Amino acid sequence: MSNGDTLTPGQRRLAKANRKRLRASETKAAERLRNRGWICLTPEQVATLPEAVKAIISHPQLGKLGHDTERPAQSYSERRPYAVAENLDALTGPTTGTITLPHRIDWSGSPTHDLDNPGMLRSVYQTILTEAFRQEDLNNFLNRAALIRLWPDMFLPAKVRRLWEERFPELAATRTENPPCTPSTNASPASDSPPERRTD
Repeated sequence: MSNGDTLTPGQRRLAKANRKRLRASETKAAERLRNRGWICLTPEQVATLPEAVKAIISHPQLGKLGHDTERPAQSYSERRPYAVAENLDALTGPTTGTITLPHRIDWSGSPTHDLDNPGMLRSVYQTILTEAFRQEDLNNFLNRAALIRLWPDMFLPAKVRRLWEERFPELAATRTENPPCTPSTNASPASDSPPERRTD
């Protein structure tokens, strides 16, 4: 005989009510996460979390621990800082031959790139623009003429384009007739992780 058969009608009603309350709690926790720009979980996924985690995400002070609930959640690429050159004329990096980027910029495991390959050159510039934090890295690895030439065709976070074009209007002018390759800024809060680097 199963355990369910040994329960009295009253016990079965109580168990059903408890399951209903638990389901409502898990649904509410999932909604709280979405409303605060945290990772997006379904009630079913919340149900699989450890009890300690469910207690934290259900806490009434969660809003103070996470994002400002009055502001729309931003993607990772919009929140993180980026370096912008101080002067385009200071960008005197190579445009031919091979280049080896330091690990702080290129952590792909293959830091040596052939700049004579147009696709590789564009990929290197995308990596530098999104990962470099030092002015000397921008000056030593980017080249003014190459940057201006490649600017309309690079796949860059919207924030990177905005910061560089606000400082250097000549970059914006290069894409007047060529729409930029820019990822959507309406990313779900679930995509709260660094974007994958293109390797073309």
